[in-house]
Amino acid sequence: MSAVAELRLSPAHQAWLAENLLRGSPADALVPLLVGQGVPEALARAEAEAMLRSPVFVGARRVLREGRQHTQVVGLKRAVAREACPAPVVERRPLPSADEFFARYYGPGVPAVFEGAAASWPAVGKWTPAWFAEHYGAVEIEYVAGREADPLYDRHTPQLSHTGRLDAYLALLEAAGETNDLYFVANNHNLERPAFDALWDDLCWPEGILNPTRRQKTASLWIGPAGTVTPLHHDTCNVFFVQIHGRKRFHFAPPTETDLLADAQAMYAGADPEHPERTPGLSIPYARADVGPGDVLFIPVGWWHHVRALDTSISVALAGFTRPNWFDWYRPGSVK
Repeated sequence: MSAVAELRLSPAHQAWLAENLLRGSPADALVPLLVGQGVPEALARAEAEAMLRSPVFVGARRVLREGRQHTQVVGLKRAVAREACPAPVVERRPLPSADEFFARYYGPGVPAVFEGAAASWPAVGKWTPAWFAEHYGAVEIEYVAGREADPLYDRHTPQLSHTGRLDAYLALLEAAGETNDLYFVANNHNLERPAFDALWDDLCWPEGILNPTRRQKTASLWIGPAGTVTPLHHDTCNVFFVQIHGRKRFHFAPPTETDLLADAQAMYAGADPEHPERTPGLSIPYARADVGPGDVLFIPVGWWHHVRALDTSISVALAGFTRPNWFDWYRPGSVK
């Protein structure tokens, strides 16, 4: 048996060789690079030839080809969108009919602000921190505190959650001023508490768009001070986001901005639209949309969005649409 046959590349060199061969680099170009790392030329060439013949490598290349095809499709959509509208905007308009909503926004996945679409809902103008303290102050709720000390605060909601009376939380909110340290968030599931059942009477269900029988486990409530931030993330369902009290600012990027997946973890991207300098080399043309009391924002599934409360804010998100709305399989940031 020859000396070369007895030798093998290190695991690190094998991984490097496999990755570059899968990326399309020719073996003749990779062998000299391995030689430069101290690998005997005969060994480097033999390993490359054996890897190319390996059934595992052949199967991996087929899977990779499919991935490249999908990447080209996404890249085409991104390129066309950027050429058509280099600085994207979120359309603002009255709420359309159900047919137009599903054809123009829900189906294609296009965000929009429907100005004043919820202005006549009983909650708007009624729900304020003072009103909640007066009518529901004794209700035991869950809220998040200590967010500013944890850079992954949104992902660590369960660890940062506390329980207490709603009026005590609202007193903390009032005393805190502008802060991102405490928040009553969707993941606290407060709207599902039986003590809040009467709140449903203050919400409406636009005919043909939302199904009132699908309200359980498809609705969320936020109450927080100015300064609260939800970092850039995407949802796994479409969302009808209703601003009840105060104002919020959203930054958006479509799912086709796949550069955001480079350091994504689960549903969260590593980029910050408010501080693009923190991710040098990443250039994302974000769209921005502000919403105020009575506005409804449609957030399509998969769209990246970053949220900042400009005032003390109360918001509701509804996901019980009359069309299918379950895409929990969409988690590209979790793909290994």
